[in-house]
Amino acid sequence: MISAPGHEGVRWPDDGIQRQYTGAAGQILLARTLDFIELLHSIKVLETSPQWKALDYGAGFGRIASIIGQFVGSSRIDLADAWPASLEIAKRTGIGSKVFLVSPHLETHEFATSEYDLAYAYSIFTHLPSRTFLNNIQTVMNSIKSGGTFVFTVREPKFLSYLEQLGKRRSEDGEMENGFWFGNAQTSFYGDSVVDRDWLVDNLRHLGTVAFLGTLSSEPFQTIVMLTKPD
Repeated sequence: MISAPGHEGVRWPDDGIQRQYTGAAGQILLARTLDFIELLHSIKVLETSPQWKALDYGAGFGRIASIIGQFVGSSRIDLADAWPASLEIAKRTGIGSKVFLVSPHLETHEFATSEYDLAYAYSIFTHLPSRTFLNNIQTVMNSIKSGGTFVFTVREPKFLSYLEQLGKRRSEDGEMENGFWFGNAQTSFYGDSVVDRDWLVDNLRHLGTVAFLGTLSSEPFQTIVMLTKPD
């Protein structure tokens, strides 16, 4: 384990594991993480009250929770991931959060109902097929309290051109259909996902208010979406 630069109370795995999860490491990854946390702070969804609780869905090695926990208290953030190896690494970061395994295609019982004030998922819904994408958002939203917020990232259609430049868009994956594209599948639950805003609004507005918060300068292909549950 190494300390995140500038955050010596945070222990992250070595650079190789950081890159395996995120494609970046060290100061670059720390900047991306802090940019996202600063955005959460700016939209006033982080609290320090004893009753406040958050869910880090698709936590990976716990990089986001490891820093948020320094300010709100790590015991107030639950970490969930579908890969057991991720959770074993997260436990070793020493962040003190509840860590639990979930299914790739979430079941309704895997999260308690109306448990969290905030849920966030970074670079998770950028990899799911449409059925799992919608199912998992619905399941996470069921776990959020009335008036609570789910912040997650997606990739918009401009990412398809980027995949073509990298030679990673396969012809057999076809074109976007009705606002959604899933390709480069490594498993039935993991590949590259691209969505447009109309598709998102049409499919999510029954769950709450959809807002688009733009992208971070440190990672321009992650569009940040905020879904707020009605009071």
